[in-house]
Amino acid sequence: MKKTVLLSIILSFFGCADKKSNTAVSKFLTNTEVQQLKIDVVRYVEDLPRLATHKNKFDTIFNEEYAKKAPKLELMFAFQNSKTDTLYVTVSKIAPSIKQKRIAIGIKMIYDKNKKISFYQEKFRTWKMEIPELKTTTEMLFKKFIIGDDLSEYYTKNSKGKFIIEFPDDNNTFDTKSRQWIFSGNKDLLQK
Repeated sequence: MKKTVLLSIILSFFGCADKKSNTAVSKFLTNTEVQQLKIDVVRYVEDLPRLATHKNKFDTIFNEEYAKKAPKLELMFAFQNSKTDTLYVTVSKIAPSIKQKRIAIGIKMIYDKNKKISFYQEKFRTWKMEIPELKTTTEMLFKKFIIGDDLSEYYTKNSKGKFIIEFPDDNNTFDTKSRQWIFSGNKDLLQK
C-alpha cells in the first residue's frame, strides 16, 4: 500500500513538470553540497589508490589522491525523499577507453545529523558507455530506482545482449555493512 501511494506521488510529480528538471541535481543540492557529496563518495566509487585497501582507504595519507579524483566525478541526477531523508544520486566516473566513456553508479544514502553518511548503498553500476548513451540510459534507470522498481531486467544476463547494468550480477553483490561490492559467486572463477 505504501509503495503504491509513493509511486502515485512520484509519478504525479514527474507528470506535472519537465521530466529532466525533476531529477536535476540543482533542484535538491546546492553547489557546495554537490562538492561535499563528491568528497563523501569518492572513496567508495573510485578505484583504490596504490597501497590502499578497503580497510585503510579513509587514512589521511590518501587524501591528496582522492582530492584529485573527486572533481572528476559528475553528479548526473538526484532525488531527495524528504519524508525519510533518503538521498538518491547517480554519480559518473571516467572509464578507461579509447573513446571518452564513463560508468554511472546509482546510490541510495542517508546523512546523519552530523552530516556523516549513516547509510550507503550502491544499487547499480552501469557498463561503460559513451556520454550521450550513458545520460539517457542512466536517467531511465534512475527514475525506476527512486520509485523502487526492479532493475533486474537490465542486468547483463537478462538484457538480451545489451550491456546496461554490470553490477549487481550473479557473482557480485553490494554489502551495505562494508559499503563495497563483494564477490559472492563461484570461488573457482577467482582461480582462472
